[in-house]
Amino acid sequence: MKWEVFFQGIGVVVGALVSLYQLRNLHPVSRSNLKTDLEILKMLDQSDPSYNVLKTHVNASIDRLYQQDQQERNVLPLVTSWSDLIGGSLTLLIFTIWTIYLVRDGFTPWALVTGSFALGGLGGIAAGFDPKSRAQ
Repeated sequence: MKWEVFFQGIGVVVGALVSLYQLRNLHPVSRSNLKTDLEILKMLDQSDPSYNVLKTHVNASIDRLYQQDQQERNVLPLVTSWSDLIGGSLTLLIFTIWTIYLVRDGFTPWALVTGSFALGGLGGIAAGFDPKSRAQ
């Protein structure tokens, strides 16, 4: 068994999984859900018990998405998603080391793949500091 081919195959699988994980940040699902919730809220009668539950949820969603305290604007960025920060850091570290390992004897096209996944780790780190990516 050729170990280099084996490790390259593992790299492709791990990279694909990391990419799928990062894809969830591309679509602002929370805004589309908020729009749907607002439409439902308009249709409900205020005397309906579900009205207050949904109104509370809508208010919390609006606060999370659109409001920032003045303090948050003036301090260093705070971690808002530890899972994104840790996942991005690990992805960056692992794929950077792997890329260095691949190019130690010269260029190989596989280094482009692992290098791109290492850059994807930077996106995970950035998402960890994004206030709009708080737990939804």
